[in-house]
Amino acid sequence: MTDRLRAISGSASILLLAGLLAFTCASKIARADGGSTPIAQQAATIPSPPSNAPTPNSNAPGAPQVADKLVVLPKFEVNGLRERIDTREKTRERKGWGASMCIENGNVIDVLVFLGEYSAKHPTEQTRLVVWQTQGVASNPYHYGIGDIAASRHLNALGVYTSGGAVWGHYPRSDDCVLTDIHPSEINTISDKSLQAASDELRIQYQHAGVPKIPEGIDGDDPNLQVNYAEARLRSIGATAFVVPATERTGPKCDLMLIFAVGTKFFAYRPTYGVYQLKKDALTQLGIKLVVETTAK
Repeated sequence: MTDRLRAISGSASILLLAGLLAFTCASKIARADGGSTPIAQQAATIPSPPSNAPTPNSNAPGAPQVADKLVVLPKFEVNGLRERIDTREKTRERKGWGASMCIENGNVIDVLVFLGEYSAKHPTEQTRLVVWQTQGVASNPYHYGIGDIAASRHLNALGVYTSGGAVWGHYPRSDDCVLTDIHPSEINTISDKSLQAASDELRIQYQHAGVPKIPEGIDGDDPNLQVNYAEARLRSIGATAFVVPATERTGPKCDLMLIFAVGTKFFAYRPTYGVYQLKKDALTQLGIKLVVETTAK
């Protein structure tokens, strides 16, 4: 499965009930066939976790409503979380690791944030997110660490964008390079497969580097901190993102899972296990309700 994703501005608006931020990422996320779909208008309410589960984190202006009872979610400022996130970001910048978020197995998020920030700074340029399913051993569960809510194997991604009249490829922890065989006019029509082939040198550079030039972690990290950091960065570009208790294989510092949206599709992220697309009924299984609202212009 090679999923083609493309988010464009439309007549709809995404609202998260009681203050979850809307997905308004300026980045265009293209399908391989050149087609596009408007961003869905979706809102989510998060239920109370079971008594033995950790409480989800949120920095939304308000808290979700569940069965007419207000659930107060911890803010980033609680227990020094905001300070840890800020310290992590300052360390990343001081080390000179560029646009990389330095999160484990988070290429999809890393690329999505890069494209969102790039589009905000360069609104006249074009961007494209290319996502593919990694190959795994048949005997290994494709939903390792996520559970049966997953609809895919572990996902990987690369970013494609125009700059200076050329098409560039962006892969986390590698230097960006020009994709010489692709014209800017083709960025939204060329197939995912062709883009992957054209940018093989980016992935090969990372995979055969021995020790990656840019790490997948920062001193003081733990999986939960990376989940909360990823949520903060996704929200900074206007993406729908919220933290819920992890579904399986948890520990004292790895019991959180990030849910985020790209267009009409939802994904789950855990640093130790990676990014997976969710099944259509995954949010129902998690007890998260979607509310669809359309506003015509």
